[in-house]
Amino acid sequence: IFPAPRGYGHHLLDEALHDDTRSEQFDGPAVQHLLDDTIVVWGGEFGRTPMGEVREFTGRNHHIDAFTMWFAGGGFRPGMTYGETDEFGFGAVKDPVHVRDIHATLLHQMGLNHERLNVRSQGLDVRLTGVNPAKVIKPLLA
Repeated sequence: IFPAPRGYGHHLLDEALHDDTRSEQFDGPAVQHLLDDTIVVWGGEFGRTPMGEVREFTGRNHHIDAFTMWFAGGGFRPGMTYGETDEFGFGAVKDPVHVRDIHATLLHQMGLNHERLNVRSQGLDVRLTGVNPAKVIKPLLA
């Protein structure tokens, strides 16, 4: 829907998401029920450290311990926050979620049982959520 920003142009994406002319595209009756059976996932491959790090160039490093994602439509509960980080945004302190739990939840919302869905890879049947236990995050669901 929005043009992909070049490089790490998060400011361009931020502008696109807050552009009133673009948000009006979602207000009409033609798209009113579009999210009833469509799931929108917004996230990245990792978060960013909450503090600047002095290296060759001062900046924020990759951070796997705390990051933000959001979901819309497809039976997800609207207008809620799940989980919480410490006051620095460095680590989860309430309701931590693993990526495999997010995958299990998305598969569940698409009508698939993540414990029964296997793919053959290098001669093995492998679950898409991995070998460690995964859980559907039920508080996220409407």
